[in-house]
Amino acid sequence: MRFLSNLFGRPKPRGSVVFQWAERRWKELGQLKDSTPEWMFGYFIYSISRFIEPRPERDRSEEERALGPDFERHYGNDSALFELGCYAYFRLDLWLFHENPGVRQRISAFLADEFVKLFTEALQIYYVQRLLCERLEKYGEIANSGGGPKEFHSYLVQLLLRTRDSKRPKPYGDKDPLVLDLERSFMLTAELMTWEEFFLPTLTKSLWQLADQKTSSR
Repeated sequence: MRFLSNLFGRPKPRGSVVFQWAERRWKELGQLKDSTPEWMFGYFIYSISRFIEPRPERDRSEEERALGPDFERHYGNDSALFELGCYAYFRLDLWLFHENPGVRQRISAFLADEFVKLFTEALQIYYVQRLLCERLEKYGEIANSGGGPKEFHSYLVQLLLRTRDSKRPKPYGDKDPLVLDLERSFMLTAELMTWEEFFLPTLTKSLWQLADQKTSSR
């Protein structure tokens, strides 16, 4: 799997400000003993950055070689990380809403503010907050209509397909035509499921640790 082997010593995705920020921040996080909102944000960005982590060709499966030999070249960019980050933030915020509303009040706004600052710098666009709100609203509509991971992924993959070759994210409406690319959709869905299987549980676990510290410090 892309995310579970050879985490260091690989070439960095060219042009990804966020990936390089995450690499630096990851080294700093190792020196911190306690979970804090700042630590949580750093780990959040590090986690989403693993989605575009380069991997040697020899570590790819035969299916991956056939479907996505150029994954990092076309999708290893900050636009893709932005779209994944919006989705990951939504899932974490939804989890906190159900599991720990008190911590949600304290940390969700902080994570969103830092996310907007980082991606405003990385993408060099001024409407990152507007885009984040749009994406969160759409995921909320899917959830409220009874949708789950399959429906979330379908929407997210459409957004990821639009980031090919570092195309900047922008507002999208229901009238925008679908990107019809079955092979790349399959590839991105597989990468997304691998990422989600590993990193969402570790992110929620970190939130629990943060919640425990907040409770014990009262």
